[in-house]
Amino acid sequence: MLPEEGAEFPKVIKWYEEVCNKKFGAIKFNYLIMMMRDYFVHYHAFPRYDKGVSLFNMEWTDSDWPGAINFKGGIELAEEKLNEIKNYMTE
Repeated sequence: MLPEEGAEFPKVIKWYEEVCNKKFGAIKFNYLIMMMRDYFVHYHAFPRYDKGVSLFNMEWTDSDWPGAINFKGGIELAEEKLNEIKNYMTE
């Protein structure tokens, strides 16, 4: 990772946490910073919740709370639902 790329990370975290807190009620955040097959670093950000959140005609629960994120399972969302969430974040 180049220094100028790393310098943007605190700005991205601040924006992401503010949006997830305001829009979704997240109370904590977990981050994974990884390098896989490619030679660049990428980030995974996980908002965490201590109770269910009802949005987009769905009930979202953090079943791993308060423990570490479990990457097994999960749900797969249709492209339309992902766009609905994306648009909600940028309103």
